[in-house]
Amino acid sequence: YRRGPDRALVGQSRVLAALPTDADPAPAGHYVYAGPLILQYGHFLLATLARLWPYAAAPAPGTRFLWHAAHDLSALDAHPFAIQMLDALGFAPSQFTRFTRPTRIKRLTVIAPAFEENHFAHQAFQRLCRTIGSRLAPATDNRPRPPAYLARTQMTWGVKGIANEGPICGALAALGVEIIHPARLGLADQVALFGSDRVILGLTGSAFHTAIFAPPRSRLIGIELYSSDNQLLINRLAGARMQFLRPRTPVEEVFGGSAFSVVVGFPDPVGIARDLLRAAQAFA
Repeated sequence: YRRGPDRALVGQSRVLAALPTDADPAPAGHYVYAGPLILQYGHFLLATLARLWPYAAAPAPGTRFLWHAAHDLSALDAHPFAIQMLDALGFAPSQFTRFTRPTRIKRLTVIAPAFEENHFAHQAFQRLCRTIGSRLAPATDNRPRPPAYLARTQMTWGVKGIANEGPICGALAALGVEIIHPARLGLADQVALFGSDRVILGLTGSAFHTAIFAPPRSRLIGIELYSSDNQLLINRLAGARMQFLRPRTPVEEVFGGSAFSVVVGFPDPVGIARDLLRAAQAFA
């Protein structure tokens, strides 16, 4: 599992301190390595799902897959988006295995990832995700609708949050923007939203990665605090049109103490709302 242009190895080592005699025999004769199981939405999409691209056209009933993970696979039950993505491809969670001890595997097929975070993206990944999207949300919404803002106020965990997002949402709602909480929506509804022709606003992050599942109809505007290499790769694959807005002055960051790893505060939340609406109105 690697990330970035330098292909840094993440959470793994090339060395295992175990003797061959310590290894258990694998229960089955053949497995397919499916990479790391990471149950944060964005990483599941870009790192875990990225190795299943050969199965976009046809399911693989009976095939046994291996994940490496820091937690038991029963944790999947608490993450419906992961179950739904796998189900759309015809996979059952019972096809996946996690070994907790050194294990000798007779035959292992290793699938190279079709997306490597902050590094590269392949068309095979786009085909995989569009297969999932078309099965979850086959219909498109052609109705004219106001811009939609993706709020983070009801997320229980995330990487980035906005300390004063409430006033931003209030100002946007007063200006006619619909406030949507992705945490309340099922995956199919999120895919349908990105498959509409609406202008979608919000802080850049995993929620915008959903564009890879949908036809390139929506128009995206993201508040960008840092370079969004993954989003740029997704936009290229999906054909998504996206504008990035950056604060003119440095934004104060507060680390820890909340549901988010990093929390930022904007000095003029009402001004942020007006800038977002102005950008949405100018987005042809």
